[in-house]
Amino acid sequence: MSSEPITVSIRRELDPEHVAEATAWVQTGVNLAHRYPGFLGSGWVRDGEDSHVWHMPVSYTHLTLPTNREV
Repeated sequence: MSSEPITVSIRRELDPEHVAEATAWVQTGVNLAHRYPGFLGSGWVRDGEDSHVWHMPVSYTHLTLPTNREV
């Protein structure tokens, strides 16, 4: 296992009419992720001001996925 932080990027295409709902949903997921050791944080990045494509980089000190019982 690497001792370097791990960063993954999640790509989503959002309907401009539903950005508020999508960002609230993502924030709920980020709040849950903060409960797990190793989570360093995340954010949203768009390709441009008018872009429907969003990227969410997520960083961990190590990647430990929760089991179904922990979610």
